[in-house]
Amino acid sequence: MREWKYITRTTHPDNPNHKGTVSSDGKIRTTFEEDVKVTMYNFEFVKLHVLSAEQGVSPDEAVLEFQLDIKQMLDEKAKRLNKPIPRSIREKALFLRNGDGAWEFRQSLDSNWDRDKLEYKDAALPAARAD
Repeated sequence: MREWKYITRTTHPDNPNHKGTVSSDGKIRTTFEEDVKVTMYNFEFVKLHVLSAEQGVSPDEAVLEFQLDIKQMLDEKAKRLNKPIPRSIREKALFLRNGDGAWEFRQSLDSNWDRDKLEYKDAALPAARAD
């Protein structure tokens, strides 16, 4: 739904991406909010499949495994694609419940997607599901 404010609000402050994009010399190049907005522009979000959910080490922790079906709208040079590329990202992630009772995305534990390179970690993995 391209709700960038929702994504930023439901990401735990200790999430490694919360500091934004940082260059090798330690300088912040973009904020987390800017990174989320760019992601929303680059991809069409098709469907979220929750594959499993389990309680973490405390009642305020949960580990979810999910698959996110998306379409890549831009090429590597930020040019709009005539035919968007279907992608399927699988991830296992840790969520923490905050003091207000809301769940926040803390960190990815495992994923087939390299967020920095915007590509699959294993090139042999399939694209999006057909259903």
